[in-house]
Amino acid sequence: TVLSQIAATTFGGHGVGFYVIQLATALILAVAANTGFSAFPMLALNLARDKYLPHLYMDKGDRLGYSNGILSLAFGAIILLLIFHGSTDALIPLYAVGVFVPFTLSQSGMIIHWWRKKPGYWWFKALINFIGAAISVILVITLFAT
Repeated sequence: TVLSQIAATTFGGHGVGFYVIQLATALILAVAANTGFSAFPMLALNLARDKYLPHLYMDKGDRLGYSNGILSLAFGAIILLLIFHGSTDALIPLYAVGVFVPFTLSQSGMIIHWWRKKPGYWWFKALINFIGAAISVILVITLFAT
């Protein structure tokens, strides 16, 4: 990775600092990979309660987790890996779109929230969210253009 190359240049490729950076990167990626499996089943549960997904997503498994949501996410990941033959060059743009479109929507939603509620310093809070939405939408447009 680029981070590995920077760490190799900075720490000489075999120093303690290099291995600390590699370990930290691996741990961060492991946590990031797990977030989908911890958050999606809860999202599916809430959507099933609101009748936007089948009720089977409300069933808890033997380990008190929402197994159907976990299995659906794993199945979807396997399908994407098979379709794209595990090519990170093809999968990373999908990931980027999946990250920045929700960022854009959430930042835009917060602008509307501050506009409607108008608490103290609401304009400053809306400005912060506007900047976030603008950056996110620029990234989304760039992703779709390339």
